[in-house]
Amino acid sequence: MKIINKFRTIEPYKQDHLFVTCASFEKRCLGAIKYASNYHAKKVLMYHFSEPCPKRDELAQELLSGLDSIGPVNVVRCEHGKANEYVKPILSSVTNFGCQLNDLKVTLDISTFPKLYLLEILRILGGLQRPIFLQVLYTKPKYYAAPEEGSLSYGIKDICVPPGYWGNVDPGKEDVLVVLLGFEEERVKAVIEDLEPNKVILLLAKRGTSSQWNGYSERYNHNLLEQAEPGTIKPISAIQPIQVMKCLERLWSSKKYSGKKLNYFILPLGPKPQIIGVYWFFTNYPQVSVIYGQALRHNEPYYSRGIGKMSNDLLRLPMIE
Repeated sequence: MKIINKFRTIEPYKQDHLFVTCASFEKRCLGAIKYASNYHAKKVLMYHFSEPCPKRDELAQELLSGLDSIGPVNVVRCEHGKANEYVKPILSSVTNFGCQLNDLKVTLDISTFPKLYLLEILRILGGLQRPIFLQVLYTKPKYYAAPEEGSLSYGIKDICVPPGYWGNVDPGKEDVLVVLLGFEEERVKAVIEDLEPNKVILLLAKRGTSSQWNGYSERYNHNLLEQAEPGTIKPISAIQPIQVMKCLERLWSSKKYSGKKLNYFILPLGPKPQIIGVYWFFTNYPQVSVIYGQALRHNEPYYSRGIGKMSNDLLRLPMIE
């Protein structure tokens, strides 16, 4: 992904077919309306979670007002942990356009979507069996809570495999859990305790999505990293989806952690752009299972502050069966 000052439509001077974003208690959810430059879409979907949160409701109203200039807005009221049910408006929007096979253009603002929703959105779009040009937008906050300010989330509400992401599990093989580390060590520990894998590999982005957060992941995951077996901590990109995919491919193809000899489980808890790379890897290696631990609640007052820089990427979305 590259840092941009403004974002525009995928094809110059033509509307995108669909723009999708998500309201949040994080102010960076407003990044799309801040950085849009003569951007228009035929349809806009704004996801708004129904669980009580005054800060999110306040920012949702501001976001909604700004999105009106982009295109006709449909607000999707949704709930955490029910992505499979609430991504259907995306599917109906896309199938109703009646576009040519090479003519579907979607811009997806991943900044404040829960990762379960992103996985499901990508699966739904990829399952259409038609080429899709996807512009991915990612707005960083100006400030993330430092490890000394406490955890970003508390507890585990649920551990699950998102629909469509269950691979081939051979009871005769050992299980390996590949963790894309973020800032939430307790969630990793809970999944390890529940899954009880034979091997655990920790993928660590030493360089954060911004230089001011370099080293944060190491500090947030201090205990896990200290207890890791030699050779099981490996580097990964925080923000480049293709590099994330290639990192997972190298691991899968390695002699020691060969995907032909192990049951692979991927736990993506790092920055949102890594989800794109995980999806891409999954489309090439559907034997893999993607697993996720949903937080019970987030540390809203300290989670993040402000609207930082925006990055984007333009991708030809891989199709899945």
